[in-house]
Amino acid sequence: MICFQLWSFESKNEGYTIHTCVKPVENEDLVFFAITTLKFPHNPASVFKEFVTKFVRTISVKDIDAAEDDGLTYSAQSVFKAVDQKYGVDKLKDTQAKVDGLKNQLHNNMQDLLERGEQLDEIQMNADQLDQDAKGFKATATDLKWKFCCLNAKWTILLTLFLITIITVIVVAAVCTSDPDACKQK
Repeated sequence: MICFQLWSFESKNEGYTIHTCVKPVENEDLVFFAITTLKFPHNPASVFKEFVTKFVRTISVKDIDAAEDDGLTYSAQSVFKAVDQKYGVDKLKDTQAKVDGLKNQLHNNMQDLLERGEQLDEIQMNADQLDQDAKGFKATATDLKWKFCCLNAKWTILLTLFLITIITVIVVAAVCTSDPDACKQK
């Protein structure tokens, strides 16, 4: 039967916490220690409890008693690996890398949006300028149309007067040549 008596001692000046579990198995003299930083991302007590539980269930007390220095390293490796996969720093680093990637993507998207906004502003300014140019062109075209219409009317009137003068001269010359007495002044 597994029972827990877990104590944690923080050393804020040094930046770490010592966790101790004494006699996790009844009638056995076992003690576990773990040292974590104060910034450990998980609840150290629950991680430590899970580790001790898996360790006691995986490795028998006889193996622990018979072990020499570094003798449990191989047999305890699966327990360490399981806890590390669940709570390990690598998982935190992976998550942090994903968050950093998302932050970079968000930053890039924001930059793209700002650039598009600037481009839209530039396009809007160009469209406004084209609109002003079109209005100026229309005004100039209307003025030119009116100018050429007046010029055309002037030349038409001059040509008409010229033709009337020529026709009058021809008529007077014809009348005077056919009846010279009618052309004499009385």
